[in-house]
Amino acid sequence: MTSLLASMVPTSVVDFWLETINPLWSTQQALARITHLEHAASDSVTLTLKANRHVQGFLPGQHINITVEVNGVRRTRSYSPAWVNSNTGEFSITVKRVDAGIVSRWLSQHSCIGQVVEISPAFGDMTLDAAQPKATLMLAAGSGITPFLSLLRGHLTSYPAPITLLYWAKHEHELCFVDELNALASTHAQFQVQYLLTQADQPAQRLNEQHLQTHLERSNNSQIFACGPQGFVQSAAALAKQYDVPAVTEAFYAPEIIFDSNHRVAVTLQRSQKTVMLPVGQSILSALEAEGINPAYGCRRGLCNTCSCTKLSGSTRHIQNQDSNHESPTNVRLCINSASSDLTLDL
Repeated sequence: MTSLLASMVPTSVVDFWLETINPLWSTQQALARITHLEHAASDSVTLTLKANRHVQGFLPGQHINITVEVNGVRRTRSYSPAWVNSNTGEFSITVKRVDAGIVSRWLSQHSCIGQVVEISPAFGDMTLDAAQPKATLMLAAGSGITPFLSLLRGHLTSYPAPITLLYWAKHEHELCFVDELNALASTHAQFQVQYLLTQADQPAQRLNEQHLQTHLERSNNSQIFACGPQGFVQSAAALAKQYDVPAVTEAFYAPEIIFDSNHRVAVTLQRSQKTVMLPVGQSILSALEAEGINPAYGCRRGLCNTCSCTKLSGSTRHIQNQDSNHESPTNVRLCINSASSDLTLDL
């Protein structure tokens, strides 16, 4: 029915009238409606959502972008579903309120049952393969627990290799899903969990080499997963490299970069027919935003590719690993690359 209507009248008109009947009805948009809401911790809220037919399935541990309108402006951020029911199209996300986070504050303070949000296809490499199981050490900090909870819920009954979860928070009341994690550990012999508090006046609680010495299975068939703030994830990656163990890491924010605002290069936006002078070393996305130009973005950490665009000429430098890219044309993710020469972008 919707495809017949779409062939006769503009999609925007069809979607407008479909929305008046059912907020989830759309000719092409992937949408989800909030069906349940509960507080997972003092500063976190868990939202259960039901997706429409345009939402494709996703694997435990992957992320999706969620787009909401805040004060008349569309805002997009990425979240990892902590629970998925592929039969009903339902899933849940846990949102940790961040004082400077526009979307996290809005979702934690203003979301309510019945609201509809736009969602993206799933992305991310933090997944488990039950066909090729590896001993896995999971390192979670803050709301970095959510992809791991999804992995545990989805794989513990069929995953034969040992899994250890080390879960950090500042204070005990900020830990989420403790009862469920403890129940999983008591039910599944291959799984164990330990909680660590960084504000408990115990410096040894912070991630360090001793944690890997104690909990990592030193073999060719082991791996490390780490999710949390950038500094935490960088420490985990460094320790994994030191122990020569493969690691999959996902950080909340791109690292804070010190850049010289006096050293600027010319960046030409071909489609917009604009040229702006941007600082060398600052992410292209942040630098463009400072100039009043607002490209589309999602996770701001190089995972979702929402901010990816074509570099037509010039050189860029990857902010996280400092690799240079001199090839053109090539795709660059604006949130994790900086300009190192004059550039031309397809924006």
